[in-house]
Amino acid sequence: MVSSQNTATEKANSSDFRRMMELIHKEKATLQAVSLEVKEGKEHVVMDFLKNHEKIILESEEDDVCGYAWNFQQSCDAEGNSHFSAVTNLSPYFDDIMRLIPDKKKLDAAILKYVQGKSAITEDDLKIVDEFVMLGKHRDSKFSKLRGKYLDILAFAVVRRAHINEVIGKAKSNHSMYQVYEDIVNAVLNKVSSLGKNPVHNYVEYRQVMTLDVTEELLHRSNAQRGRMEKLMQVLAKVSPLEGDIGTDVILKFYSEMAELCSGHIEVLRNCVQLCKDGSFSRDSHSFNENCVYLKNDDKTAPLIEHLEPSIRNAVAHVSYVIDHKTKTVTLKDERRTLEYTYHEISDKTHALRGLITPILLCFERQKYQMLIDLLDSREFRLLLLKIGHQKFAA
Repeated sequence: MVSSQNTATEKANSSDFRRMMELIHKEKATLQAVSLEVKEGKEHVVMDFLKNHEKIILESEEDDVCGYAWNFQQSCDAEGNSHFSAVTNLSPYFDDIMRLIPDKKKLDAAILKYVQGKSAITEDDLKIVDEFVMLGKHRDSKFSKLRGKYLDILAFAVVRRAHINEVIGKAKSNHSMYQVYEDIVNAVLNKVSSLGKNPVHNYVEYRQVMTLDVTEELLHRSNAQRGRMEKLMQVLAKVSPLEGDIGTDVILKFYSEMAELCSGHIEVLRNCVQLCKDGSFSRDSHSFNENCVYLKNDDKTAPLIEHLEPSIRNAVAHVSYVIDHKTKTVTLKDERRTLEYTYHEISDKTHALRGLITPILLCFERQKYQMLIDLLDSREFRLLLLKIGHQKFAA
């Protein structure tokens, strides 16, 4: 490594060295490969550059070029594309490489640490990872703690995914249609999560369409609605179908609460389907009705929306419904039409919707942690972590 001390600070640089610096700094060429070898007792370097889709090869035996070439290390850009960057201080750089090398024993120890309640990692650390990747500021010192927390954050995501899988396993036994709904949601999310060229790019693409924090959204809505929904569920669980004005009114409100709980997820699903079909999606928000109609018109997602009726949600939200105890019917009015349901139909739809909400929420939650695990466990993400604080410039 003695030769790595030869840098651009030397007074008389060779023409090859000046050409190398021009390619890197002036012409903004990307260094894609570096090969260093010794021929007949003399160092020889070959560098492959790419500039505007044109390949440029620089070969040299000059001491300043060969010496500087030791500083080039594998790196990647914001989308995970591989290239080489220069490192000004190799010793701490290689120390960090050793810390980030995948090690199952270290990961298992980090998982045990979290399970035992000794880890300080929280959802906030996952948000920092997300910000680190999505902002693309990979040399910002404010992210420097990520390297030290790397294994603990990965362990946190692994444990959370395992917990969600356990919850899903129990939920499947309680809902006859769970597997059908789960397969539909997973098919959509998995397709979107593999649109990129590598785990970093996959995550970036996925986050472009995943416009809500599924964990925060679920907690926020659940905390705000838990009291009301628990009371509604208690009434709903007593008799099915419930009869009478009060019982039906309670069921209608429960239906509206559940529909509202998944409205953000329905919009994301709509955007995912549109992205996979058209290669892009509209970033303008759509109404709940528009999203449901879009998904109903797609053969693969139509079964998911069968029991999700925007008219019921809208009518309850705007108190635009009439319950007739004599005919045991409910008349709903919204901007588009007037619908009439019997007590039995309202009760059946509400029970069916209960079976839909769980797989939607849990599939989104599991996909979140799976995407994070794929990202964190990737070579590309570790290369991004190595950019922090090492004063690298892309070559």
